[in-house]
Amino acid sequence: MGNNEDKFLNTLSKNPELLNELDKVNPGLKNQISGYVLSKWLPNGVGRKIIMLALLLLGIYGLFFGSHWFLISWAIIPIFSPRIVGEVATFFGRIS
Repeated sequence: MGNNEDKFLNTLSKNPELLNELDKVNPGLKNQISGYVLSKWLPNGVGRKIIMLALLLLGIYGLFFGSHWFLISWAIIPIFSPRIVGEVATFFGRIS
C-alpha cells in the first residue's frame, strides 16, 4: 500500500462521518476498505515489523542450536499479520 493510500485511510479512520457519507454514495465501500486494509501480510509500522523479524530470528536460533522452546515464537508471528488476523476473525464470525 502506497503513501497516498495510507493517508486516505488515516483520514477515514479519524473521520467516521465521512466514511458513512461515502458509504451512502457507494454502498459496500466500508467492506472494500476493510478488505484492502486486511489484505497485507506484513504489519503496519516499523516497530511491529522489527518484532516480527526478531521472533523469526529467535525461532531460527532455536532450530539450529537445539533450543526447541524458541520455536514457539513462530506461533506468535501470525498475530502481527493483518491478513491472518482478518481471516481468523472472519472465520470465527461465520461460525457464530
